[in-house]
Amino acid sequence: ETVFLSAALLTANAKYTPTASAYAAAPVPPSSRPRPSSASPAACICSHHEETAADEANHTASIEHISEDWSYSGEDIGPSNWASLNDSYKLCETGQIQSPIDLEKFERKKLPRLNLSYKVETADLYHDGKTVVLEFKDENAGTLDAGGKIFYLNKLVFRTPSEHKDDSITYSMEVQLFHQDESGRTAVLALFVDQGTKNQSLDLIWEQLPKNSAYPKRKLRFDPSSLLPEKRSYYYYEGSLGYPPCTEGLDWFILSEPIFASVQQLSDIEKLSNGNIRPIQKRKAHKLYFQKLEPNIEVIEKPLIAPIIEPVSDLLKDRRRYYDSAGKLIP
Repeated sequence: ETVFLSAALLTANAKYTPTASAYAAAPVPPSSRPRPSSASPAACICSHHEETAADEANHTASIEHISEDWSYSGEDIGPSNWASLNDSYKLCETGQIQSPIDLEKFERKKLPRLNLSYKVETADLYHDGKTVVLEFKDENAGTLDAGGKIFYLNKLVFRTPSEHKDDSITYSMEVQLFHQDESGRTAVLALFVDQGTKNQSLDLIWEQLPKNSAYPKRKLRFDPSSLLPEKRSYYYYEGSLGYPPCTEGLDWFILSEPIFASVQQLSDIEKLSNGNIRPIQKRKAHKLYFQKLEPNIEVIEKPLIAPIIEPVSDLLKDRRRYYDSAGKLIP
């Protein structure tokens, strides 16, 4: 069995007290084009990719590839029946490390430092029929380096409300950044989003939100690092895709510090993606770890928009929104 974190990396004596503060199209396998050097990412010179008829056809195919034989709701094709819909979905019921989970009862182990290196790059914004996706066509958009294991950024997806829970707390939204390494293994960096001040970084995306899957894709330049919170302590566990075929063996890195979005911003995305989450899965063979640290963030190119660093009152930081099992807001 493949285990992401080696025993050496999990032998720790760090003492700390943790604080509690999508659907996505299947990750695209790494292409055969040369990778940027992980040793010196700043030396990479990335050219703008011009859209071609072939690109358009590939994009259309990727949207059509989204299966319509399952749903996030309903008794017939909803989560409780995914395993019975297709033989390839059996893991949705029999899997031992299914996602998402409630981030509680973790082990205090020393985890590798996360080095997140993102830059401004052109991306396609579209609705795949179940959620809004921001897909980077150029693999040079950035990397997630976990103890020397390099994963390349592929896409961002937005889930409302949050798919994971933070010790029973459900946030208003969860942004998931999908990455893949050269072998095809997937790593997801997840960000909790709470109700608060307007998020200028998200605004760049929100201004061009597609209303549904019939809307044509739109291009924009975006810097993923502008979404990252100031504090970067994180949870780690090996889990699965949160949708059929529920493939296991994904590395989940979930930052414990939430970012913020305004009421209007959350309302806008909820109209397009509300309830696009799988219910919390029972803990079986899961091993959940927490690491309190500050990852290094390297911005290779000047950000298109500056990261948000705004003072937030203690009262605002403590605000949470709670949802029932169906994903509906509890007053």
